[in-house]
Amino acid sequence: MVLNDRKIKQLLKENELVIDPIDEKQIQPSSVDLRLGNDFLIYPEEIEIL
Repeated sequence: MVLNDRKIKQLLKENELVIDPIDEKQIQPSSVDLRLGNDFLIYPEEIEIL
């Protein structure tokens, strides 16, 4: 399903779509930029398979 920004905002307002917390700047023309957190993990270049 592809939604435009107006439909995304409408669904958020009607609580049919829940993204919490959300900043208005995250809503793009046909997508929502998600923020997963402040921490990330860097994996080593080589991973040994057991």
